[in-house]
Amino acid sequence: MRSCPDHSDLLKAAVTEGVRWWFQFDGPQQLLIERNKGHITREHVRAIASTYNFGRNLVGGDPGVDHVVSAVNTFAGKTFPTYRSRAEAIAETVPRLQESVAGETNSGKAFRLVSGMTKLTWFVAPERWTPFDRLAAKAVGANNQDLLKRMKSFYEKLDGIGFVELSAAIAESAKKTSFAQVTGERILDKYLMFNGEPAWTNATLPMVKAYQDTLPGTLKRELAEFQEAVATGPAGKIDLGENR
Repeated sequence: MRSCPDHSDLLKAAVTEGVRWWFQFDGPQQLLIERNKGHITREHVRAIASTYNFGRNLVGGDPGVDHVVSAVNTFAGKTFPTYRSRAEAIAETVPRLQESVAGETNSGKAFRLVSGMTKLTWFVAPERWTPFDRLAAKAVGANNQDLLKRMKSFYEKLDGIGFVELSAAIAESAKKTSFAQVTGERILDKYLMFNGEPAWTNATLPMVKAYQDTLPGTLKRELAEFQEAVATGPAGKIDLGENR
């Protein structure tokens, strides 16, 4: 098996992947939500769940999804002082959501929309936030068997490595580029994912490189400059400790 690229190369690839996801889905979907007064709809939930691969966790048909819509929209436009405080809010919301969906639909299926809620709420409240993902959690050593506890541990670890500050430094580098709308959090999110499982990373990187290679010359050069600014800036010193 090929070994993963080094830290700098992974960070540069994360910049490209953040840009790719923004223009491919995240940006247009967020704009649709903004045009709906910042609130998510049933159709938005299904589109996000399909793209982010948690559609199987939407149970109970339209009534079940409507409960998800209501729960997600309670986060619309909100900011939290720390990742931990927002993770706690989501951890309190998930069991109530499970209960309301079960009561409405009499669904016998398991319903644990933990990672999904961190993703859905990002779309209505993206400031100072990044989704919880299995690969990113592995990168920082958040390994608790209980999913809610693992989610909270993940965000506590992000607070511990200065994720907010490093994300802000990336955003500063992006300001004068064509990629200013791509948040630093989502770029670092991709970096964490690339540090999660070497096999997944090696399978994903060819598409990342191909995306960069298909960009028009001016954008390709601008992206390379952005990558270099991120890799040589504060984010280039991100330390995942002994968890890599």
